[in-house]
Amino acid sequence: PFELAREFVARLLSQRSHSTLLLLGGGHETQFAGELESALGHSKRIVNVVNQASFGQTGALLQHARALVCTDSGPLHMADALEIPMVALFSYKNYPAIWEPVYARSRVIHRKVPCGPCFRSHCPENNLCMRLIQPEQVMDALQDLLQELARDG
Repeated sequence: PFELAREFVARLLSQRSHSTLLLLGGGHETQFAGELESALGHSKRIVNVVNQASFGQTGALLQHARALVCTDSGPLHMADALEIPMVALFSYKNYPAIWEPVYARSRVIHRKVPCGPCFRSHCPENNLCMRLIQPEQVMDALQDLLQELARDG
């Protein structure tokens, strides 16, 4: 959901004034990323490489990330294998416990809904399980994760 993503990114840029946001994704996310960038005034703190980075380049970029916020996707599983700290947002399409990251420095957010797990490729409920995840929940999880990393050095 675009408005929730926009709100989260705006909060992130506001609360973490020295952070740069890297947008990663595939071709099906190009329009979404462009609209997000545009809605936030084409901030110089947003680097959009959606549909531009190869598999190997994505892995290399992830290795430079302090933390990752993502949905259940290829980059999530790459980052997990590389032990990149992350906040992972899961729909209730599948059982999150099967696909969630195994790296200990991860936070998983998902909302159970009566229609899930549904195992459908297209949601008849307008992605209710994802719309229930609020930007402040994601920001809180990210802040908690970053504080843990800072404490541990």
